[in-house]
Amino acid sequence: MSFFINFTAKKRKLLQNMVLQPVGSQWLKQRLGLIHHRLTHRSFIGTRNKIEVALDGTVDQTYGPKYAPKEDSMASHIEFSFKYDDLKILTF
Repeated sequence: MSFFINFTAKKRKLLQNMVLQPVGSQWLKQRLGLIHHRLTHRSFIGTRNKIEVALDGTVDQTYGPKYAPKEDSMASHIEFSFKYDDLKILTF
């Protein structure tokens, strides 16, 4: 029984650490409250690189930890967005 409890606790802690952190345009969208702005490319920092395409064509891309901005600032996320996200210019 002790092994099962210990294994379950370690698995739960591992899953908590695997939470994806928004970065770039996705971080800016959340921070600025742009709920109606649709992104065609959403970036996250995770444990490994991965690309998924949703049915609506949105690309969810996970980058490894080495891609994370050095600081959690607006300027760092704008820089990340220019490097790795789609550049979408709004037209009215």
